[in-house]
Amino acid sequence: QLIIQREKYFREIFIKLLELQTYICTILFSMDLNYCTQNTGLRCKWQWECGALGIASVWTLLLFVFMNSLKIGKYGLLFVSVFLTFLKFCLIYVFIWIGYIIAFYMLFIHKKPQFTYILYSIPKTLAMLTGEYDFDDLFFPDGKVLEGSEAAMILYSIFVFTMNIVIMNIMVIFWELFVFFYTKEI
Repeated sequence: QLIIQREKYFREIFIKLLELQTYICTILFSMDLNYCTQNTGLRCKWQWECGALGIASVWTLLLFVFMNSLKIGKYGLLFVSVFLTFLKFCLIYVFIWIGYIIAFYMLFIHKKPQFTYILYSIPKTLAMLTGEYDFDDLFFPDGKVLEGSEAAMILYSIFVFTMNIVIMNIMVIFWELFVFFYTKEI
C-alpha cells in the first residue's frame, strides 16, 4: 500500500495522528488534575492551550471529511494542494527568514520589547512579513528618532524589499502556475 497508494497512505496516517492528537487534547482539557480545577472548574493555562489545539484539530479533521464529499471535495483538495505548495515554498525561504529574525533581534534587543527575547522576535518578524511593518513604532517611538538605529533602518529597508515585494511576486507566480496546471488537469 505504501508503494502503490503512497499519497492515500500518508493522508490516512496524518488523519489518524490528527484524531489521536484531538482525543488526547480533549481528555487533557477536560480532566480535573488538581484541587483548584476540581472545586472551581477552572482550567490551568496548559489545559487551555491543549483545548485550543484540540479545537483547531477538530476543524481540520472536518475539512478532511468534506474532502470526501463529491460536490465540495474539490475545494478541500484545492486547499491541501495550495497548502503543500506553500510548505515547499517555506522550506526554500526559511533560511533567509531565520537570518532576518536573528538580525532584527540583535539590532533591537535593548531598544524594543518585541525583540527582547529571540522567541518574541519570531512572531514579530513573521507579522512584518504579512505587511505589518510598524515603521513609526520601531524607529520613531514618542515622535523621536530611535538612537543608534541607522543599521536597523538599512536592514529594514532591505527586508521590506526582499521579503515582501520579491517573495510576494514569487508567490503570485507560484499561484498562476498552480492554476494553470490545475485547470489543465480538469
